[in-house]
Amino acid sequence: MTTATVPVSARPRRRLAWLRGHGDLGLRLGLLLLAVLVLIGLVGPLLLPDPNATAAGQSLLPPGPDHLFGTDRYGRDLLARTVAAIRLDLVLGIGVAVAAMLLGSLLGAVAGYLGGIVDEVVMRLTDALLAFPGFVLALMVVAFTGNSLVFMAIGVTIGSMPHFVRLARARALSERELDYIPASKLAGSGNGGIIFGHIMPNTIGAPLIQTTVTAGWAILDIAALSFLGVGVQPPTAEWGTMISEGYSEILTGKWWPAFFPGLFMLIAVLAFQLIGDGLSKWKNS
Repeated sequence: MTTATVPVSARPRRRLAWLRGHGDLGLRLGLLLLAVLVLIGLVGPLLLPDPNATAAGQSLLPPGPDHLFGTDRYGRDLLARTVAAIRLDLVLGIGVAVAAMLLGSLLGAVAGYLGGIVDEVVMRLTDALLAFPGFVLALMVVAFTGNSLVFMAIGVTIGSMPHFVRLARARALSERELDYIPASKLAGSGNGGIIFGHIMPNTIGAPLIQTTVTAGWAILDIAALSFLGVGVQPPTAEWGTMISEGYSEILTGKWWPAFFPGLFMLIAVLAFQLIGDGLSKWKNS
């Protein structure tokens, strides 16, 4: 029994047909959720009150007509704070994922193309980073460098890089064996020109898909660090900080201070996971 192979030239047409079909419902849902979050994050703060405005007489009001998400212990409107946190969390999550993708892909491409001692050093460092969960590694970086938003982002970025290094290196190992590499050298291209002009563009596909998944995990790590008090600091509106301030109220029946930021964080992470899964299916179609 023989199996038909799809010509390379036919793959873009098949992918486009798949994208237009009904097999990408997860991707569409993820893009829709992300688009709605972005729209709310951009327009919401213009229509809602100051997220940091306190009102002592309105502490822990339940959801109602005046405060759709209720208020926190300081009388701050939870809807305004949850919406204000969208921009911060999405920018941090996407920024961390993109930075990890660019740095990790560059290291992986360099290691895979050059090989030898460079490959050995890069991969041993990558193995050392993989020995720690990304969140623990980020927590260690913050503990050693200082409790600030910048160092927190750097820590989460470092913890997210190893997967990109491995993805890019695996692709670079196969790319360097192709005929165009010797041809580029004969044309006068140096290692830098080959890496940036040929290796990285041809190895960036899988890391780009991984970036969407990493953005979701980065949002969770940032929220977890803020929950522990080593990330975004109050009174800045951030989902992890809001959950940290509201979780103790659950024991007294005040569920809304922690529920709504947790719900929006769930939606954001789900959106990125659906987009990543959909793009992975599209790439393999």
